[in-house]
Amino acid sequence: MLFLSVLSFGANAALVDRGSGLIYDDVLDITWLQDANYAKTSGFELVINSNGQMNWDNATAWAGGLSYNGYDDWRLPITADPDPNCELHPSEPGGLGCTGSEMGHLFYSDGISESNPGVFVNISIGEGYWSETEYSPYPFPFVTAFAFNPYNGDQSWALKSNNYFAWAVSDGDIASVVPIPAAVYLFASGLGLLG
Repeated sequence: MLFLSVLSFGANAALVDRGSGLIYDDVLDITWLQDANYAKTSGFELVINSNGQMNWDNATAWAGGLSYNGYDDWRLPITADPDPNCELHPSEPGGLGCTGSEMGHLFYSDGISESNPGVFVNISIGEGYWSETEYSPYPFPFVTAFAFNPYNGDQSWALKSNNYFAWAVSDGDIASVVPIPAAVYLFASGLGLLG
């Protein structure tokens, strides 16, 4: 009975620790870096301050140029615009309850926050994370982008010149990709067993 309950728990899990610092979200089909402040941990030279924050241009450059354990297809999290789930601030598309963004899903659906990091490490204290998604409100065309605060779940837009944290994510379950030589060996072994 205990075995079956473990199986059912694993089947419903949204976050899967793939090891090597990779966390797979099987609902959104994306892989997060386990270290939510890897830009600082890795010593990225464009980090603006000792906390690991940087402006939006540097954050997108860091994520786009990141190579981690042989994987090099990284980006910042995406924000849905518009997100009908947001409890809107009077003057901006954001607020609380924004589950349409990848960070919002992590906070509201998976329960990951500054005070409850779960399987993650180095989640920022009281500050926001950049989104890859730009926002162009009048009169600020394309000088703003979305940010998300894991302290209280607030999503808002900010000037790209502000300094926030950057958290890398990649599409798909990158840690489950079997290298071609191993896949060929497994296929050949299976054929041998069938014979």
